[in-house]
Amino acid sequence: PVGRFLNLFRNQLVIADNLNTVNYSDIDSPEYFPPGDNGFDVYTNRGDTITGLGSLPNLLLIFKGKSIHAASGDFSEDSFRVDQVNKGEIGCIAHHTIQEVNGSLYFLSEKGLFSISDSAELKELSYNIDPEFTKPNLPYNLKKAVAINWLFQDLYIVILPTETSTAGDYYLDTVNTKVFAYDYTRSSWFQWDNIN
Repeated sequence: PVGRFLNLFRNQLVIADNLNTVNYSDIDSPEYFPPGDNGFDVYTNRGDTITGLGSLPNLLLIFKGKSIHAASGDFSEDSFRVDQVNKGEIGCIAHHTIQEVNGSLYFLSEKGLFSISDSAELKELSYNIDPEFTKPNLPYNLKKAVAINWLFQDLYIVILPTETSTAGDYYLDTVNTKVFAYDYTRSSWFQWDNIN
């Protein structure tokens, strides 16, 4: 199948397109996708499309712009279920912000930064810096945000890019782009300045 997002869940390759379809590989041949049977669709609000995939030991998480779905069970036996995790407007806006941190997935939503655990518990991480995500007319292009998990420093670092346009071409605005670091051992945020 043609897909935009790839992940691995219990030794099976998973591919999701940028609409609603998720396909998983054959258990005996991880690069083979049998036609027809090895896939499912995830529907929610009209226009809410898949924006990323993430996996934890017991869950395959399918992120959409305003929702999160969790697939659990055994794909190899076609014995699984897919449930919507949240009933609110929390989803993932930038696939490149999905990072595994201490057994949970951290990700960026339009409403801030969140984590989701292997038991599908959703938790807001950015409540201390909430104005950065709730003030009107945010300058960031959140869809192009990127995050890393700096393991040796216990930091989840997220870059919120701002772009500037010159003659129709877009460039990174290094003055207004912000870099936030979350120290997950101390549950504290700080902003990095003067980084090119």
